[in-house]
Amino acid sequence: MDKKSIQWNDFYDIDWKQDVTLSVNQLFAVAAKRLYKPCDTLNCIGKAFDVLQKVTVKNHTQWSVVFDIFNKIVYFKNAKREETIKLNLADFDFESNKKVEILDIQSATSVNTMSQLKLYTPDINREYIFKAFNPLVDSRFFSTQIPSTLIEAYVRYPGTLNSNELKSN
Repeated sequence: MDKKSIQWNDFYDIDWKQDVTLSVNQLFAVAAKRLYKPCDTLNCIGKAFDVLQKVTVKNHTQWSVVFDIFNKIVYFKNAKREETIKLNLADFDFESNKKVEILDIQSATSVNTMSQLKLYTPDINREYIFKAFNPLVDSRFFSTQIPSTLIEAYVRYPGTLNSNELKSN
């Protein structure tokens, strides 16, 4: 049997009419090929975003995130802006019993990002979850409707977490 090498250099090289699992694996192959060479931290952040751009699903990908685990910094871009937004984990207080805060990454900007945090509520979470799922359902990205009970489970999930239990693990 003659094995032919298939080039997956870009998202658009992937035949989405094939098995979806194969297509997703091809996306990982594209990313791995593009990240093969080592680089310094700043170049790696930019390179990682370049790779994510290559595997972006137009009209579906809403944000991209890159984690700098060594420096404890999270970088992300949302679909509405080209700017890179940076969250330094050193700026967060993980030990206190403060109320949970969230960041709307779709409207976030790189200017004074920490001041854009707001208190978490289940209602805000429900709004964000429906904003995330509705376009995917409407565009038929999912082959079936998502049961409302599943969506409500996503809404309720953060309320099931106990920070004291998480700290002891």
